[in-house]
Amino acid sequence: MARTESKSIQVHPSDEQNQINLMQRFHWNLQNSQEINVKDSHLETRGNDLVSVTESQHYVKLLFTRDLDTPNLDKLKALENEYFSMQLPKKPGFVAPVVVTILALPILSGLGAAMGAVGAVLGFILAIVGGVFWIKKNVDTRNGIQAMAARHAKRRNEILEACDKL
Repeated sequence: MARTESKSIQVHPSDEQNQINLMQRFHWNLQNSQEINVKDSHLETRGNDLVSVTESQHYVKLLFTRDLDTPNLDKLKALENEYFSMQLPKKPGFVAPVVVTILALPILSGLGAAMGAVGAVLGFILAIVGGVFWIKKNVDTRNGIQAMAARHAKRRNEILEACDKL
């Protein structure tokens, strides 16, 4: 009797076939696919009202197995771990720098105004320059994440091609 390992994952129904195809590249065999619909209804108090709330989940549970005697299993596992461990950091937004800059304009200008007209202008310039540098930093970070995503996509393709050769 062959020794096997198993793995269970949950995916959105629209991603089911893509996930099956991906897992097969790592020599996993689909054993079972189960569509799950969960509905939970309960009552909540909102102010003076009693409201019925229904929450639902809809996903597909996939069960895969893989033969432990698969040739090059250690290499397959290493490639699989590398593939699934590639994560991207969260992209910084632009709302915070813009809002803080807008709020800082009157504050720094007001503080600078205590030192006269030159102080008010310097406070205004300081707020604008700070906001511009913060936004520029976020743009550079987003560009770096975009470049990282391109490198990850290239490496993931290389990994899948390596799996296909095993």
